[in-house]
Amino acid sequence: MPEYQGTEIAIVGMAGRFPKSRNLDEFWKRLCDGEELITHFETSRLEATGVDASVIQDPQFIKAASHLDRMEYFDAAFFGITPKTAELMDPQHRIFLECAWEALEHAGYDPEQYDGLTGIYAGAAMNSYFATHIAGNARFHTKDLMPVLFANDKDYMTSRVAYLFNLKGPSLSVQAACATSLTALHLGCQSLLNEECDMVLAGGVSVPVHLRHGYYYNEGGISSATGHCRTFDAQADGTVFGAGAGVVVMKRLEDALSQGDTIHSVVLGSAINNDGASKAGYTALSVDGEASVIAEALAVADVESQSIQYVECHATGSALGDPIELTALQRVFQHHNKQSAPCVVGSTKSNVGHLDAASGMAGLLKTICAMKDGKLPPTLHFETPNPNFDWSNSAFRVNTTLSDWPDHSTPRRAGVSAFGIGGTNAHVVLEEPPLAETSEATRSHQLILLSAKTSSALDQITLNLQDHVELRPDSNLADIAYTLHIGRKPFAYRRALVIANGEALPLALLQEKYDSSEVNSGARPVGWVFSLQNQLPLTLIQFLSAKEPAFQEALEACRVLSEVPLPMLSPKLQCFIGHYALARLWESWGVEPAFIINQGSLEVLAACLAEVMPLGDAIALMQTNKAPDGFSNRLSPPKIRMLSSKKNTWLTPEQATDPAYWTTLEAIQTTPFQLEVDSEVDSEVDNFLQTRHPSFLCFAPQPDSEPLSSTKETPLSQYGPVFFSWSPDPSLAVSMEQLLRTTGRLWLEGTPIDAQRFYRGQSRCRVPLPTYPFEGKRFWIDPPKGSETSHMAETTDSESKDVSKDDSKGLSKGLSKQALERLMKEVWKDNLGIEEIQSNDDFFELGGDSFLASQVVGDLTHRLGRVIPLENVIGYQTLEECVEGLHDWIQQQDQKAA
Repeated sequence: MPEYQGTEIAIVGMAGRFPKSRNLDEFWKRLCDGEELITHFETSRLEATGVDASVIQDPQFIKAASHLDRMEYFDAAFFGITPKTAELMDPQHRIFLECAWEALEHAGYDPEQYDGLTGIYAGAAMNSYFATHIAGNARFHTKDLMPVLFANDKDYMTSRVAYLFNLKGPSLSVQAACATSLTALHLGCQSLLNEECDMVLAGGVSVPVHLRHGYYYNEGGISSATGHCRTFDAQADGTVFGAGAGVVVMKRLEDALSQGDTIHSVVLGSAINNDGASKAGYTALSVDGEASVIAEALAVADVESQSIQYVECHATGSALGDPIELTALQRVFQHHNKQSAPCVVGSTKSNVGHLDAASGMAGLLKTICAMKDGKLPPTLHFETPNPNFDWSNSAFRVNTTLSDWPDHSTPRRAGVSAFGIGGTNAHVVLEEPPLAETSEATRSHQLILLSAKTSSALDQITLNLQDHVELRPDSNLADIAYTLHIGRKPFAYRRALVIANGEALPLALLQEKYDSSEVNSGARPVGWVFSLQNQLPLTLIQFLSAKEPAFQEALEACRVLSEVPLPMLSPKLQCFIGHYALARLWESWGVEPAFIINQGSLEVLAACLAEVMPLGDAIALMQTNKAPDGFSNRLSPPKIRMLSSKKNTWLTPEQATDPAYWTTLEAIQTTPFQLEVDSEVDSEVDNFLQTRHPSFLCFAPQPDSEPLSSTKETPLSQYGPVFFSWSPDPSLAVSMEQLLRTTGRLWLEGTPIDAQRFYRGQSRCRVPLPTYPFEGKRFWIDPPKGSETSHMAETTDSESKDVSKDDSKGLSKGLSKQALERLMKEVWKDNLGIEEIQSNDDFFELGGDSFLASQVVGDLTHRLGRVIPLENVIGYQTLEECVEGLHDWIQQQDQKAA
């Protein structure tokens, strides 16, 4: 195992939702296959979905989108969210909620069963669903806007997850533009190292509803004119903004190793910073800022750049931005030997586009998958290297085909970058996980527990598990059973299966070798039933002592008090001790009695379990039938309702504390067990059983015929299901199978089985298994009628509303400077948010930047009906100069056209 310094963080669970990819496995497969996951629409498809014809025919409209399928669908019922709230919720909140649950299940954790503090750090992109579907909708013009706020504001995404999952660690909404998700990961790592929590969810989500059918291209802007993201290529012309979500579950590495987690990757170090003002503008990139954050992350990780074999770059496909990032990398990697060990660079944006707040997480998840599989997927559209970077003197090369992870003298290591507009930079250093230790099964059989909120989801869970194990025939059955038990929340629809080690689980599931039930009203109370005629065989006592720690401890306590070796015990004492140890085993698993039914002298056992008397006194009574010294002083009323075998009614406190009662039990030890119903007292017992509908756990072997009953008139089965603890078969493995089958059947009736104690003494691991199959229904508010914002940004007429009637003939007929100035002021006002614009105002002094300038160009292009070059906006200082230059350009274009 590598040497660690104690500051490493383990990534133990992952989940993702990406274009054309319902989960992380599909995403990784498509990346390896070299697929572009950006959809390029045919005109007919856009027409069929209701996109306005004027939008489709606009030459500036790019018919491409990186979108999520079924973004309208959500399993609201699973999370207990009402349909009204569900349709109001930002799809980003909904998708992130499902991904967070999937990530926890992938890690093998049910947050209700985890006894540590769990935190969450995550962020979302701009909520365009609210802007385009809700804000202008008359349905929500109410006095109380708080439900709208809670369902849509970014601040409430993480706290909703914390509330629904019962997470009690820090819950922070993180916003850092395109660096959001990696910044969230960094903050999560710091929270773990500062011991603010013991487990962390970190991630991000972006669902630009307004771009689901395409987008407008503005010359000089960020968006691509071709609908492709050509990372590092000479033909790079911008990016395609898209949809996606990613979540990871993290723990301190030392905890993950000691607690049997599957570790997918190790975060050796991370860092965040900001460019500050030392750059060309607010939206510009900074070599200094990016190089600084990469160097800091490497320093925190305590590794040299030469040991990094791959870097997942932010690389948006910008002709200028990509070379700046590479230059920053080269400054840190200047001592990297390209000849002996080149560093591969890539970007998942060539596949899915720019996922905004989720972009860093998309790159991180891709890198983890690559590290685990030892494969590097291709970076798409890379043909000719971007000439703005000196590739020949750099440490880097771009991978264009699926290839093996390059060999290196150190473990596989990678860096992942995310740089947000505004200057927030984040970098993470990853290392492959240490080799997992294999574990042997302790029991001959394993108990498989499955549950869901609906019967259809339970069927799907069964099928998914069957397929998963079939593809992985070397799966550890004991670890699968452990993960399903400890790492899944139990729901109403349940299924239980006991399977022998080495038996084919997929075949057993296919042949439906399981029991199923629905738990509607909580757990049935459990009654323990003891009988003198059903003594545990000595071989079974010895077998369970060797396998189950709780049984062994109880047996040892009895041996010390009785001072008699196990093989030399009298039949009566052996019966007592065997039942006592088995009772303590059931109790340790969480199967605690609501009442006890017993026979003859085994009422002493019941009294011991009900805390009427201590174990030593009970053993002394069973050995001698005499009260030990001080016996009466140690008697107490029963803490568990128990039957008096003398009168077949509930034992009273007076009887329980009477020493004479216990010394006369020997005389009735052979009396047949009965539940008579003809007396007033017995009817009280009968009424209790009739109203409670308990499960009966019999400390007896499974009979070959009918279930155990008291008498023909009053069988136990008339009150509730009857279960048996072991098998009469001489095979000890069969008895273990019966013990586990009864455990499963009790669970099917709602009895909680304590997973931690059920697997006590075993070295088990949490393993990745199929996560919950959400059954989404459509929850969607359509945009207001007449609105075009459901498919893109708002379009306008070719002329500004302020253009006079005399000037309304269009640019091809000429446009006065006065009309153009009025139009320009309106566009500046809309994009800068300033009410009054003067002719001598400077666009950049008013707060404008290159990004806003591209928006102005796009606005002018749509309003004037022709493509306006970016230079006609950013090439001048004042509005007056801009109007003069644009007017001259228009005249020149009209003259050329004539």
